[in-house]
This record gives sequence, C-alpha cells and structure tokens, in this order.
Amino acid sequence: MVILERESVFAPEVESAWKPQVIERKEPIDDGPAQAGVDFSSDDVMDGFEALVRALRHPELIFGPPSARPAYANAKPLDWDCVAEQLAECFQQWQGRCSDLHFQLHLGAAVLRKHGVKICRGGPWIVFMEEDGPLHVFIQLSVDVAPGQVSSLNHELDDQVIDADAQDTGCFCFCFCSGKSVVGDIDVAIDKPIG
Repeated sequence: MVILERESVFAPEVESAWKPQVIERKEPIDDGPAQAGVDFSSDDVMDGFEALVRALRHPELIFGPPSARPAYANAKPLDWDCVAEQLAECFQQWQGRCSDLHFQLHLGAAVLRKHGVKICRGGPWIVFMEEDGPLHVFIQLSVDVAPGQVSSLNHELDDQVIDADAQDTGCFCFCFCSGKSVVGDIDVAIDKPIG
C-alpha cells in the first residue's frame, strides 16, 4: 500500500515544517466541507456528510467526554478541509454511503459505553491510502485501555457491525487503538479482560 500523496491532510501552520512529504496543496477553505469542493447533490451517498466530518473531528460528540490519557494520533494536526475532500472522494469512488461510517461510529460508542471505556483526549488517527485503485481511509480512535484489551473491543465492534448488517463497501476501516502510555500509569500496563 502507498500513502496517498496527492494532497496533504495536515494543517497549514505545520505543513512547511514537515519534510518527508512532497505535496502540492490547496489552501484550506474556511467555510467547511460544503464549500470544499464536495458535491452534496448525489442522492443519499453524501447525506449527513457534514455531521460525519464534525463527529470525526470531535469524537466526544458521539463517544462522550474523553479521559485524561492522550490519544495516539497523527504526527501533526489534520487539515480538516482536506480530510473532508478526500473522504468525500473516497465515498464517491466506492459508491459508499457516509451514513454507514457514521452508524459504525455509533455502534463503537455503544460498545465502549457497555464496558465503561472512555476515548482518549485528542482526535483520531486518519490515513488515506490507495493501491492501484480507489482510495481507502483508515480511522483509529484511541481508547483508554491497555493494548491487550483493544482487540476484544474491536472484535465486539466487528460483531455488532455484522449483526446490524452494516458492513461497509470496502472504502473505510474504523477501529480502536490504545492511547499513549503515561509515565507511572499502572492501568495501561495491565491487560485486564474486557468483561
């Protein structure tokens, strides 16, 4: 797989300091995804797109207040206008509905609530990739559990998605990862089973 290098998804104030990527960028548009070159006219494919981008940018809107543990996130801040453009392109290429991803976020929130698990402080980790074909988007949301517990939460989320017949068309992958370790934090070192 190759990391998509057509356009940066990072904020302008950190773009010039980031040397590994050689990317021609468009200036971000202040008016949000509706004005960012995203076509909202196609039937129900893009219904709720702005709400989805807002939920990805501010996961506490769906998942509730975060814990104090920092999230494992992108190395530099995301440029959310660029994220919106690339996410819209991904859905359009796959003819996937953004409501399917939004629904998976809600299923994930239900799994976390069931086990009393909080998300970590900070945004998600998002990568756009392509491999001789349509775009793929990988989204990981950090949760306040030890690394060994994350797989149980992801398996339960996968089961919920299958049971709800909410499997996506292949354009996106949403899962949980463990937040960053905090020095002196015993809980992150203990792999207690999720019950």
